[in-house]
Amino acid sequence: MLIPLLRCAVAFFALSLPCIASAQCTASSSLSGSSFVNNTGVGSFAWSSPANAASSNDLRASAGILLGVWSSANSNYLIATGFGFSIPSYASVCGIQVVVEKSAGGLGLGSSIIDNAVYLVKGGSVTGSNQASGSSWSASDGLASYGGSGSLWGTTWSPAEINAGNFGLAFSARLRTGVLSLTQYAQVDNISIVVHYFTTVLPVSLVDFEVKPIGNKTELRWATLSEENTSRFIIQRKSPQMVSWHSLDSIPAMHYSEQKNNYRYTDLHPLNDGLYRIACVDADGKISYSSVLKSALNVSKVVFTIYPNPGNGRIMLKSEEPLRKVTILNSLGHVCYTGILPQPQFQHFVDMHQQPPGVYVVRITTENKTDSRLLMIKP
Repeated sequence: MLIPLLRCAVAFFALSLPCIASAQCTASSSLSGSSFVNNTGVGSFAWSSPANAASSNDLRASAGILLGVWSSANSNYLIATGFGFSIPSYASVCGIQVVVEKSAGGLGLGSSIIDNAVYLVKGGSVTGSNQASGSSWSASDGLASYGGSGSLWGTTWSPAEINAGNFGLAFSARLRTGVLSLTQYAQVDNISIVVHYFTTVLPVSLVDFEVKPIGNKTELRWATLSEENTSRFIIQRKSPQMVSWHSLDSIPAMHYSEQKNNYRYTDLHPLNDGLYRIACVDADGKISYSSVLKSALNVSKVVFTIYPNPGNGRIMLKSEEPLRKVTILNSLGHVCYTGILPQPQFQHFVDMHQQPPGVYVVRITTENKTDSRLLMIKP
């Protein structure tokens, strides 16, 4: 009879710390664009002297048109690029804030100027979400802020995209008249951008990571060239069929070292074609990961079957060699069943019907072999 030793116990260590748990966003310098052009991608009238928006000096880019009573029209885009950012390549972007110094000219009774479109430019193309405000522009220069430290403008950003010369802003105004026919004009004196970002470079340099089969075991080796404030290394494994990583063990780090240090871990119960990685944890809880390596281990297999599969969880295992141990894991890598046979058997019944529907890994061990199969429990 198969004696159940453990049901649905969480595997040795469940890693739940976020990679950026203690990261703080920092703000770049406020930079103004160096290239300003009119773009006809939107609107019906153009900006004149667009380069005047390069600095706050009362020389303004302007877009104006004569409108009849109770009329409205949108300007073309004023495209500002060439901001010259140098965000570190290893940084993550938190948010982008744009400040536009603008004013309304030629206002009359019932007339107004508002934003029509305020977009960022990525790779030379208008992108993301429109941050236009419905507030009327003042007749004198005023500063309007768009986005912020936590706003990505409806898209994602890499440092390379922000550092590129074609990163910038696309800005369009809407002119509206009232009871009088007027020539109105939108004016922009300056456009500046601040980028908020964080870096998560850990004070450890991990090298020489390798995975080698040794008999029916798998050995992991890695080294660090230097360490500062490092806490531990977590060895993680998963099978190609699994979604989540399973933490096998934790090894203390040197904390501080200016010389090369070698580390080693042996997986005594490896998987065929198992995937491995090392989680490097510093004293503040920040985590980085090594590259993922695949084990070349090909453990001797034994022919066995699971019936029924798919099924409701009540399964019969049949093997060509006497069974000695059975382990069943769910898709998260948690052990949901472990049993040892006091007497080797060629077949045995396991009841998993109380487990939730999904895919499980059934691993069996005989006298000197191990093998695994996928089990699907239906709703």
